[in-house]
Formats: sequence, C-alpha cells, structure tokens
Amino acid sequence: MKQLLFLLAVAVSLHTFAQDERYMGIIPAPVSAKKAKGDFKITPETIILTDAPDERGVKFFADYMRKSGYAYMVTDVHNIGKSPSAFKNSILLTTNFKDESKPDGYDLAVNEDHVTVSGKGAGLFYGVQSLIQLMEGQKPGYANVACGSIKDYPRFPYRGMHLDVSRHFFDTAFIKKYLDVMAAYKMNYFHWHLTDDQGWRIEIKKYPKLTSEGSKRAQTVVGKPSSTPADDMYDGTPYGGYYTQDEVKAIIKYAQDRYINIIPEIEMPGHSLAAITAYPEMSCDPSKGYKVMETWGVSNDVLCPNETTFTMLQDILGEIID
Repeated sequence: MKQLLFLLAVAVSLHTFAQDERYMGIIPAPVSAKKAKGDFKITPETIILTDAPDERGVKFFADYMRKSGYAYMVTDVHNIGKSPSAFKNSILLTTNFKDESKPDGYDLAVNEDHVTVSGKGAGLFYGVQSLIQLMEGQKPGYANVACGSIKDYPRFPYRGMHLDVSRHFFDTAFIKKYLDVMAAYKMNYFHWHLTDDQGWRIEIKKYPKLTSEGSKRAQTVVGKPSSTPADDMYDGTPYGGYYTQDEVKAIIKYAQDRYINIIPEIEMPGHSLAAITAYPEMSCDPSKGYKVMETWGVSNDVLCPNETTFTMLQDILGEIID
C-alpha cells in the first residue's frame, strides 16, 4: 500500500509540475515546463558564455563539460563587446534573473540557436543541474536538448539527506559521490552522523584515543541480534575508520561548491559508548570495562553530567566548531 501511495504521489507531482513529457526526466519535476519544436544541438564547438565567471554554478558546469567531452572554455560576456544573443551555438549562464520572490529559482530557455540559464547563486546552480539532466545519456561530446522553457524554484527550504557513518563507515570518495547525487537533485542539507555507540569517526587532536580506540570495534553482529545475546553470531572481523580534520575541511568545501550545508552530528549524552570506551572518565562508572558496541541498537551507558565530561565536550566541540 505504501509503495502504491508513493507511486501515486509521484504521478500527481509529475502531472502537476511538468507539462511537457520531454522534460519529465528532470528530478525533481520543475514547477512549469513549456513545449516547443526542435532541438538545440550541443557539439564540441558550442560556446559557453557568462556574465559571472566566478559563480559556483558556472565553474561546476565548465568542469562537467570538460569531463564529458564537450567544449568547456568559458567566455566572459563583458569582454566580447556584443550581445550574447548574437552568438549561435552558445550556452549563456547569467545572473540576470528578475524574480526575487522565489529563493533559489531559475529560468531555463532552449531554442535551436542557444540555451540561456538565468538565476542567482544556488538558483543558477540548480538551473545548470536541470540542463545537465537534459544532456545526459547521449554520445560523448554531443547532445540534443529539447527546445522549450522551464521556470523552477525549490518548494521546500530544507531538502536533506542523512548518512550514518558511525555504524557503517564510508570513505571520502563515497561522501563526495553522495554529495554529487544530492546536488544533481537540488538537495541542500547533508546530515552527517559522525558518532554513535558503534564508532567515533572524526579526528580530535586533543583526545587522540577517540579515533585510535573509539573508531574501532572488534567485530560486528551478523544478522538481527537474538533475544539471547549469548546466541548472537559475529563476523570476527575488526571494523573501523575515521576522517582527519583536513579530510573534513575538504568535504565541507566540496559541499559548499554545490550549495550544500553540512549538519554534523556529535551524539550526547547517549549513543556515546565509543567515546566512553576511549575515555572512561566521561562515564558514570569509570571502573567498568567498556568496548565499542558490536551490535546495533543503543547502549544504556551515557556520558556522566560532571565537570570532567563538560570540560572534555567543550574541548571537543571547540576544536571542530570552526
């Protein structure tokens, strides 16, 4: 039933927001799309023009074109001495966008001579994402883009994805790929679940044992834990991983280039067994033996609300807040 309701919701969304079936491949569906005859043919000779060469959307598009076998030299329209509309076989990326009532909105117009994407900041970037979706899946260096026009803007200010790297660690290459997919679908918040009972994943220089000990578990339960813990089966394989602060900074920059804000999650006072394993003095019973959790679920051990814990948490957060 849930799958049926989801499919119905998608069908209604597509019918409501995308009037032209040739633009229905754009995800999320545009607010409006109007059909026109013909195609714009992108070739290696296609010119990219812009009035904002330093915009993140312009740089992203140029990089995409280079990697995909198209022309990628960007020409500043301020340096050419004539109107961009005088150039055939061109793609214009412009900040000349008039509708300020729709934050992060954009217009995309395609005719047989040229393409114009207009928007400001994230809006221009999202317009580029829609153009890329119209280009994908074709011969390298060549693409036919259906003529027409799109007016679009995000319908929700928060469009997020969450990733739990504590229970299942993903390396920086995967995180960047994840951010690329988010950007393609115009999502703007990445909730990064960095710590939990099953592992601590961010370098803290003042407390190195958080990663040397807290990032590692000796093994992981296989399947669903049983009602009798003694009957649980484990893989017997050590598991771990963490991000250095330099890696985190690089990922933040990568996300910013795609208009994605990162929300880091440092768990407290519960979900903190990995931290307590590394520094038992943060627990309510420092003499108790602790180990990074090897099953799923939640530990009953929590950070103890005392001055030692508060000082360490201030040190940890103070080291990474910037």
